[in-house]
Amino acid sequence: TKWWHREGPAICVHAPKDKPWEDLPQPERPADLKEFWTVPGYRFRKWEYEISRTFFGGEAFPYFDAHMGPGSLGMILGSKPKFAPTTVWYEPSIEDPDTYPPISFDPNNAWFKTHLAILDDGRRRADGRFLVGMPDLIENIDTLAQMRGSEDVLIDMIERPQWVQRCLAKINAAYFQVFDAFYERITEFG
Repeated sequence: TKWWHREGPAICVHAPKDKPWEDLPQPERPADLKEFWTVPGYRFRKWEYEISRTFFGGEAFPYFDAHMGPGSLGMILGSKPKFAPTTVWYEPSIEDPDTYPPISFDPNNAWFKTHLAILDDGRRRADGRFLVGMPDLIENIDTLAQMRGSEDVLIDMIERPQWVQRCLAKINAAYFQVFDAFYERITEFG
């Protein structure tokens, strides 16, 4: 509260804890990277284990990090994820802007449903002990860069700016649809 009123810094300290809050077994890491990022039960047990061994000082607080890579809106809108041990990369899906259909959000998208499953499982298992975090969606131009490729989007900004603007409007509309759906899953008021 003081930070919002410009009365001091907000300091967050995360540090290893000598004695865990809870004696939990470390979950076995799946060999498959897709499972590592997408299996709700494993995702929660991994974070719960890490939280149990973390000291939270200052304004820091424990929460289940439900993200599935940086800026996962791109995968929900059509990019193919490339799972890595510490992050998720996205393969472009728009090869030809002239033939690619208009960008739109489909609530039946498999990656959207995977996100919802992770959020639902996290909220159920957290059971009020700690919060469930919002997945990292990232917004408009970054999402378009995931879907088209960064270099191609830069060229598109010069050669087809109207197309870029139309895409950004569609991505922006999809962002709020996805954000609202996720927010409904994690809010304590839902």
